[in-house]
Amino acid sequence: MEDHYKTRDLLLAELEIAYRKIAELESVSKTVELVENSLHEYEDYFRIHFSLSNDVMYSYDNKYTLQYISPNVERMLGYKPEDLVGRKIFDLLKIIDPLDHNEVIEDAYHALSGHTILYSIYRFIAKDRSMKFGEVSGVPLTRDGKVVAVISVAREITDRASIDKSHDKTIRDETKHISDRLSPQVLLDTSGVVLDLNEGAAKLLGKSIKELVGSSIFHHTPDKSAEKRKINFDRIKSSGQSDSFLEEYEGRIFYNTLSPICDEKGNVSKLEFNIQELSGKRYTPT
Repeated sequence: MEDHYKTRDLLLAELEIAYRKIAELESVSKTVELVENSLHEYEDYFRIHFSLSNDVMYSYDNKYTLQYISPNVERMLGYKPEDLVGRKIFDLLKIIDPLDHNEVIEDAYHALSGHTILYSIYRFIAKDRSMKFGEVSGVPLTRDGKVVAVISVAREITDRASIDKSHDKTIRDETKHISDRLSPQVLLDTSGVVLDLNEGAAKLLGKSIKELVGSSIFHHTPDKSAEKRKINFDRIKSSGQSDSFLEEYEGRIFYNTLSPICDEKGNVSKLEFNIQELSGKRYTPT
């Protein structure tokens, strides 16, 4: 009704403004369409690249959850993307050689702290149990100054990494010996009583080896973590399978592994508890 009282010139001016806005919207719409088409082209390019090459691209968020992995992972490891996507990095350690577990967790934590992973080599365990060597790099993806995800590429280098098996075993034994010496380790019976431990574990627990041997490991665990450890403990005893988990204590973050040791009859008789502090970094919940 108000337009009835407007002059012809005013109505023409408003109409011109309306036409201009429509033209601007059409221009923006065309720009958006071009950007979307460009993104689809890039998506097709990367999909074709990663489907034809030995490079497996994957990404995980700041909760350590795998968000995407390229389809050619099936060619490399025998697993389909849907077998892996949506799972935590820690749940996927079954496809990594145990000797590389610490490095994988360390790299993930490092990348989510904002650092680029230029070069790491992991030994992957394929679905058919064969060993595959992968050269891995990773770049943090930031948004509003915070790391929200990590984009990684794993390139299979199995043919290049042809290592003599006997020599490889020597390297593994030496690596394990170093790990035994430096990383806190505790040997437990099936009830959680400490049978033996190294100096690193005693220092971490704040007591002497003599004081700790013969005591329950659960007595040296913060109340909020003790129940979780007992659940892990019971699960490992019944399943005979190793278990790994992250634990935060006084602002520090630890990667722990509980491994069963079986007797001649195949029954779990002891458990080995390995503790790895992630670079001594302070833990900031996301």
